[in-house]
Amino acid sequence: MATAAIYATSSLAMIVMLVWVLTVRPEWPIRIVAVLGILLVPTLGLWLVRVARAQDRAARLSGQEPTTE
Repeated sequence: MATAAIYATSSLAMIVMLVWVLTVRPEWPIRIVAVLGILLVPTLGLWLVRVARAQDRAARLSGQEPTTE
């Protein structure tokens, strides 16, 4: 649970920083990279959650306890 809180906080901080870059920097290449980052951070987060849930489900079905690394 602590990992999720850390990831959520860091993702929110990253998105806020990218929105700041998007509004402050006038160069279009930097703005394009910021927009891609704003889209990539939540997408990557959701994908990682799906992978973790699938691994947890597979471990439960095989009778093993999930690792807490």
